[in-house]
Amino acid sequence: MPNLTKNIQRCWAHLLRESKDLALKIPEAIPIHGALKRIYERLIDTLKDDPPPEVRKVLWYMARAMLKRLMEGKYENETSKC
Repeated sequence: MPNLTKNIQRCWAHLLRESKDLALKIPEAIPIHGALKRIYERLIDTLKDDPPPEVRKVLWYMARAMLKRLMEGKYENETSKC
């Protein structure tokens, strides 16, 4: 089985860097960046002990559900206030 952590880390590195940049520019993005960091940290913390496939699968579903909630959230921006 390939090392899943490396695959996640590459994608997450870009996502976290971009969300941090946005959080520095747009206050509304601060909680989103924080939520992404918490999801990532939970993934890394669980994967460090090389859990069995069943645990990885549950973790994958949980992370997807959390990301989906973030994507479906209602967010204001400068243009929607007009």
